[in-house]
Amino acid sequence: ELKRKLRFDEIGLNELASKEKQLQDLHTKRCHYSGNNGFTTEEIVRYSRQMIMPNIQIDGQERLKNGKVMIIGTGGLGCPAAIYLTSAGVGEITLVDYDEVELSNLHRQILHFESDINIPKVQSACNKLEKINSNVKIIPLKVHADSESLSRIIQDNRYNVVLDCSDNVATRYLVNDICVMNNTPLVSGSALQMEGQLTVYHHNDGPCYRCLFPVPPPPHTVTNCGDGGVLGPVPGVIGVLQALEAIKILLESSDVLSGRLLLFDGSTTTFRNVKLRPKNDKCDVCGSTPTITRPIDYEQFCGASAHDKIVNINLIEPEGQIDVKDFPKDLQKNVVIDVRPELEYKMCSLPGTVNFPYSVITKDCNKVREYIENKVTNGVRDIYFLCRRGNDSQRAMKYLKENTEVDGCQFHNIRGGLHAYSKYIDPSFPYSVLLKKENAHDESIWSCAWGRYSGEKKKKNDDDHQDDKSRDSIMSDEPPIDYIVTGGVDDLVKVWELQDDRLILKHNLEGHSLGVVSVAISNNGKMCASSSLDSSMRIWDLEKGEKITNIDVGPLDLWTVAFSPDDKYIISGSHAGLITSYSVETTKAEHTFGSRGKFTLSIAYSPDGRYIASGAIDGIINIFDVHSNKLWHALEGHAMPIRSLCFSPDSQLLLTASDDGHMKLYDVQHLSDVVVTLSGHASWVLSVAFSPDGKYFVSGSSDKTVKVWDVASKQCIHTFKEHNDQVWGVKYSPDGSKIVSVSEDRSINIYSCPV
Repeated sequence: ELKRKLRFDEIGLNELASKEKQLQDLHTKRCHYSGNNGFTTEEIVRYSRQMIMPNIQIDGQERLKNGKVMIIGTGGLGCPAAIYLTSAGVGEITLVDYDEVELSNLHRQILHFESDINIPKVQSACNKLEKINSNVKIIPLKVHADSESLSRIIQDNRYNVVLDCSDNVATRYLVNDICVMNNTPLVSGSALQMEGQLTVYHHNDGPCYRCLFPVPPPPHTVTNCGDGGVLGPVPGVIGVLQALEAIKILLESSDVLSGRLLLFDGSTTTFRNVKLRPKNDKCDVCGSTPTITRPIDYEQFCGASAHDKIVNINLIEPEGQIDVKDFPKDLQKNVVIDVRPELEYKMCSLPGTVNFPYSVITKDCNKVREYIENKVTNGVRDIYFLCRRGNDSQRAMKYLKENTEVDGCQFHNIRGGLHAYSKYIDPSFPYSVLLKKENAHDESIWSCAWGRYSGEKKKKNDDDHQDDKSRDSIMSDEPPIDYIVTGGVDDLVKVWELQDDRLILKHNLEGHSLGVVSVAISNNGKMCASSSLDSSMRIWDLEKGEKITNIDVGPLDLWTVAFSPDDKYIISGSHAGLITSYSVETTKAEHTFGSRGKFTLSIAYSPDGRYIASGAIDGIINIFDVHSNKLWHALEGHAMPIRSLCFSPDSQLLLTASDDGHMKLYDVQHLSDVVVTLSGHASWVLSVAFSPDGKYFVSGSSDKTVKVWDVASKQCIHTFKEHNDQVWGVKYSPDGSKIVSVSEDRSINIYSCPV
């Protein structure tokens, strides 16, 4: 019996080997026919099921192979369309999209995976499509579909057909006009909630988009999937049909969806065909005497941005709007109507508010009118309207003013809605990311620092000239500048300036030849120090973006760096466990501290200037007395490498973080006893930092999270889960109101501090 089984196994292996050889032969052999082009045997086998169809055959497959298609948008529509066009063997497909993959895309954009988050959509799509069919040339273009770039690309490449898979009105007009100007058929699709639409413009003398919609709709009437939502299979259905229409155009089929609009209702799974108006001879772009012969400013024409991100609208006069900072603090004594959908309201809401969804108000406003009248009878005079970002609340308020009459009260719209409320009033409702700078470096970001430079206030005297006095006065009144410095595997140190919750790249500091391991900002905010795997340390002028000096040490004799409290020295550890203090002025090694540890991974200077702490790869913590230049304490703090450590602002506590997944707090004056061991991360703890007041600290981990901890209660009070890979660095802002984190995913996140 055993011999018989082994024999079957041997036969099976021989068959597998034979099939593998056949597949290899398919890629090399070519089968020629009477046409102008040849197909490899692999291509004939691949496309055989469609090539045997009477309306395709070899000639049709040749048309597909020679076809050139552009897909604008690689989202819910573009992904399925691209898959089927690639599978069908279209020769060249150009993908156009400016955006990057986000978590909220994954339920419908089927070419993007969790591992693709934060990378360009066109690149993510290209990577998958090339694996589906290596015979097809995929061209990813990460560009905004603006007038200049899109016009040039379409004109230069002469595509056989363009697919509009975008999600905004401005882009639809732009793509339509350029396609008409270049005599290119346009397959247009859209999907929202449970409904979808599809048609083909400017084909076989059919109408274009402008023929049907010469004037764009008012911006406030347009809803995208970010506002209204969409069920994933719906854009999937429309995207697949867009691919079908594109294939029919390439095959020169007669029954293309031109002059007809296909309507899909996913709730009932039904299709309807609607006949469209014929081509308008007076159309501004495709008529007999067109007035638009080159692309225009489509954002101005439509009054809306050429992207599908959420934007703020203005339907209410300024006197009807109030700033969120003027929002009543005691919500229980005021009427606040939250017009978000019921589901969103149940997820999170402010106490004391009442929910009347905008969709309900527009269907039957009597209930909300009666509610308001009842409140007015009880003495309420101010009615506030609230939503997620302040848009739907304006719509609801405007609708009620136009369709009801309620005397004795005033309506107010909360500008910016709950998004502004969580940002300016209560950051804990809910915790929010102030900004996310994706692809901030070309490769992983290993370190970060946050500093503040207030400028120098020059002392005036009677001998100064008036011009000098004026200049000095202006300098002294300038607001402080917040700098965030990051170092990455791409060998760069980047200096960012934080302006009104925007991160502006101020300097690209080049000079290191290998990855930047550590960055530190001087306490006066003027300088930055960086250390690299190339065994060099550089000191930079933050304002000018220039190198001040360079310190080169032996191989592997440099890792993390830190400034002394008076900014006169920079300390760094080495592979031998030695700590060296370098003079900022002379760059010479002034002091060396010996330790009992091995490779020094982390280092910190106490704010009072008395101690230096280092963490080693073997889990040993060394505390040095700066005045005596001697080792003061050596603690077997952790069982694994100590990635980060820091002193509290009052120099009384030492916080350590390790690959063992734990953090430990020590009383500096009683180092033999651990105050507390903190656990909560699911993997290595890579970075820790105290808040400026010492009441809290933040930690970053290879489990991709950033956690905020309360020192007094020894508890984690919030967890941010915004990164998609391990978090290498975390820091508090100098005023303690924000936190920055950097990650392997190449992003910089800034959070509103939850305390």
